[in-house]
Amino acid sequence: EYFGRGIAEALGVPLDARSVVRSGYNRSQARTADRSERWDNVKGIFSVRRPASLAGRHLLLVDDVLTTGATLAACAEAIVETAPACRVSMATLAVSAYELFGGKGKGGL
Repeated sequence: EYFGRGIAEALGVPLDARSVVRSGYNRSQARTADRSERWDNVKGIFSVRRPASLAGRHLLLVDDVLTTGATLAACAEAIVETAPACRVSMATLAVSAYELFGGKGKGGL
């Protein structure tokens, strides 16, 4: 949310930090090493409040680090399932070197 506030301010658009909520709690993705476990870990944990308020809007989901994309995908899936007329874009501030280079160990990023 902190990053989203800065981006919203820079773009001159409102921040909506209340329409999508975590409907369950899961273990930290940082402690989940396996790709398939990460996807299973976030499946179905997001829900949308007042989906009608998102209809026709274009949302930017913001995440600090993209590892597998599971968290952003799960969040976007919840939005699109309940508010199909909503467009969703995603932004991330960093991407893991493993995801960029396929585990080839390219350091220094």
